[in-house]
Amino acid sequence: MNTMNRRAAGLVLVATVGLLLTGCGGPKNFTPDDFKQVQKEVPEAQVYELLGKPSSTTGSGAIKMLWYSVGGKYYGVVIKDGKVSSTEQFASKDEYDAVRYFAK
Repeated sequence: MNTMNRRAAGLVLVATVGLLLTGCGGPKNFTPDDFKQVQKEVPEAQVYELLGKPSSTTGSGAIKMLWYSVGGKYYGVVIKDGKVSSTEQFASKDEYDAVRYFAK
């Protein structure tokens, strides 16, 4: 394999790994209807399956809050003892940020 082919193969490998990594983790591009599937008593693992990894998380132990920001919409999911306790779709980014600030 000549030098040019090795470079091209290396670039393809780097690009492929980069695409795979950007597809892993982080919120999925879900819709408000998808969010409605997250209801009380849904296991935390199922929330991750439906919505992906949250943008951020606050709290720890028995109670934590999962924060999602997707497509200009803002959501929160309260997890208590490993299951959904409540959900919230926020009216604005300001409301989302204020609630996140006080949930720390």
